[in-house]
Amino acid sequence: MHWWKQLVDYFEHIGRYHHVNPLIYVVIHFIVAPLFAATIGWIVHNKRKKLSLTIPVCIAIVLFNTSNLYLIIFGNKIPFWIYAIAGASTIVGGYFTIKKIRNRMK
Repeated sequence: MHWWKQLVDYFEHIGRYHHVNPLIYVVIHFIVAPLFAATIGWIVHNKRKKLSLTIPVCIAIVLFNTSNLYLIIFGNKIPFWIYAIAGASTIVGGYFTIKKIRNRMK
């Protein structure tokens, strides 16, 4: 488990340098995942019932980007390429989420 300790030490080091706690970042992912899934269900439900999608879509967007928002708000000296990856993951993830919703509607 020596490699595991080195990995943990590395992430703790970069977390301190960038003022971001890697554990909080990971916990955000685990907490938000079921909430995001529930919101997708809400969107599908509202679409089938011909109800407004505004609130569930806005909530889904915020939930999907919560961990990235944590980096943007609390991070310090974050390299540009991290922002590029976060933006790209938002675009790609958004595309596949829309595709998933459309498949559930069929």
